[in-house]
Amino acid sequence: VDQIIHLGDMAGQAAPRFATARDWAERIADEFRAQYARERKSDLPVSPFMAALDTPKQIAAGQVAFIDYVVQPLFAAAAKLFPEISCLEENARRNRGMWAALSGEVSEEKDAEAK
Repeated sequence: VDQIIHLGDMAGQAAPRFATARDWAERIADEFRAQYARERKSDLPVSPFMAALDTPKQIAAGQVAFIDYVVQPLFAAAAKLFPEISCLEENARRNRGMWAALSGEVSEEKDAEAK
């Protein structure tokens, strides 16, 4: 049951519309920036990824990593148990492609292939 609830927490990046995924990412980035500021103000250790969310390109790169290491594996496992949600895994994959383009990852890959 905990993992099913966790799927709901991660569902923003599995939304069928990229605009929804982007809205959730921007909200989370706002939360992380506020947490980072509070931790620094309190002289607490800060999470490095929370320090690098100032530009759209940084947010996009963070979402690529989030989808690669958290969302995609979680939804892939869930889709094996519940095949009817496999569309969510596909949505996450498509949204990842959009984030990759915004982060510059796609153009960097094309540059590397051209060399």
